[in-house]
Amino acid sequence: MRGAGRTVFSGTRIHQFQVQILGVLDNIGPKESLVLARLSGGLLEHTGVMQA
Repeated sequence: MRGAGRTVFSGTRIHQFQVQILGVLDNIGPKESLVLARLSGGLLEHTGVMQA
């Protein structure tokens, strides 16, 4: 799947980025799954994203 996301890094300016869902790892923990996504474009080219 592909899509677009939006975020604010600082202030009030909205930045758009591209999202590609690579897959889902089911049951990585008790009642937990992990969504693997590739984010690109805008300021994300110079930063990383990690959500636990």
